[in-house]
Amino acid sequence: MKLWEKNYVLAMGLIMLILYGSMFFVLRASFKMNFDNVCNIAIRNEQSIAYLVQSFLNEDTEYTKLKLYCQGMQRQGSLFSIYRGDTWIVGGLPFQIPSGSQDIQMLREGNTRYLFINNSFSGQDGNKYTLYYTEDMGELYDNHTKQLILLAGFACILSLILAAVLYFSMKKIYYPIDNIAHELRTPLTSIQGYAQYILYGKIKEEDIQYAGNRINEEAVYMNDIIERLLVMENVRDGKIVMERVELSALFNVVEMHYPDVVIDNQMDYVLGDRTLLLSLLLNLLSNTGREGSNIHISAAEHKIIIYNLEDAMDENMAKILNGNRKIPREKVKGKGFGVHLCHEIVKLHHGQLRYEVVEGGGMRVTVYFP
Repeated sequence: MKLWEKNYVLAMGLIMLILYGSMFFVLRASFKMNFDNVCNIAIRNEQSIAYLVQSFLNEDTEYTKLKLYCQGMQRQGSLFSIYRGDTWIVGGLPFQIPSGSQDIQMLREGNTRYLFINNSFSGQDGNKYTLYYTEDMGELYDNHTKQLILLAGFACILSLILAAVLYFSMKKIYYPIDNIAHELRTPLTSIQGYAQYILYGKIKEEDIQYAGNRINEEAVYMNDIIERLLVMENVRDGKIVMERVELSALFNVVEMHYPDVVIDNQMDYVLGDRTLLLSLLLNLLSNTGREGSNIHISAAEHKIIIYNLEDAMDENMAKILNGNRKIPREKVKGKGFGVHLCHEIVKLHHGQLRYEVVEGGGMRVTVYFP
């Protein structure tokens, strides 16, 4: 597993922990608040019923009014029973009264949960009466289950979105690093090989000169990669200076690096960061000039076009380059790192970069400026 993949798994694990942990605590706090509200309402209802029951017991009515009152309350959904001592008087419960019951407790009958309240008091006749009151908590738990399912579904969708965004973001961030490592490995291997050749081999003076030149060339190439890295850092940090950049000055520098390039400039200036624009042109020329030297540059109507009629490119490769996707190793040819850098610079200047296959052979790269 690559480093960025390990970081991705670690980051997603932390995100999932925070997301589902937060969901759990929110649901728990919400349920506790609703549960306490239902309990308080049930206690007030029980106290109200107990007060009325005592008033009925103080009258010599042989429980007639009490029975009528209980029947009316039961039709409204209240469930309670009244006992005189151990003798049932009126009411009904959906379950047997538990022995040694506490004053307030939760009971479960089948799939339904009940809040059970037991309240004892003395009547005017000197007998001990007990009111057993129950509150159906099924609706509360059903709502809690629905909230749990909804939040779990929302958290699942959100985690999938975050996972996709984080995956492609981290892949994009680490994408140049893979190409940089690939490009640095080649010159480093070459430098190490020539250095060992000089140190341990019995070679002629002209061979030493040749090896020294190759080491110098590879060191210059590595320095170029490091310069690109610094440019990439500025691109990511947004450290750019937008100003009027004279194209003639940029092309003068380009000609110093590529003296055989034919330039036709019909534009005075572009708005952007001079360092990044120069890096853009040099990288595009480096990418398009790997094969052949018949390179033309034209600048007109808010676009810069680079032609190379000798560098063959198929339509599939053009799609890969335009999509800024990872290029297969066997097709890299030095394009991978530079292409990504060019896309980032053009995007920062709110423009577009397009690679095209020229009919009859060759390739064309167009930079569109706003």
